[in-house]
Amino acid sequence: MSFQSPLAGPSKLTGTDDGPAFTEPVSETPQEPKMSLRVMDQNGHDISFKLKASTPMAKVMAAFAQQIGSDLSNLRFIFEGERVVGGDTPQSLEMEDGDTLEVFTEQTGGRGSD
Repeated sequence: MSFQSPLAGPSKLTGTDDGPAFTEPVSETPQEPKMSLRVMDQNGHDISFKLKASTPMAKVMAAFAQQIGSDLSNLRFIFEGERVVGGDTPQSLEMEDGDTLEVFTEQTGGRGSD
C-alpha cells in the first residue's frame, strides 16, 4: 500500500501481519534535464548533441572527432574564446541550451617565408 504524505516526499507504507506498519522514504532520483549543444568546425561540419550539464566534454569531443573521421589529437575545441578540455562540463563552462562549441584543426609544422 502506498500513500502520499502532505509533509514529505513520496513514501511507502510497509508492515507485516505481526507488527505495526512504518513509513520508509522512497528514493526519488530527479532526471537531470538535457541540453542541446552545437559543435561546428571550419570545414562546415555541424553536429548537434543532446547531453546533460554534468556530461564530461571528453565524450562530446570524441563523438565529434569520430563523426567527422578525424583524430581527436588534431582538434582544438573552443567555447567563448577559451580552450575546452575533456574534464570540462557544460555546467563548469556555464553553457546554455543551444550554445555553439567551435572546433579548429591544429596546424603543426610549416615554415615561414624567408
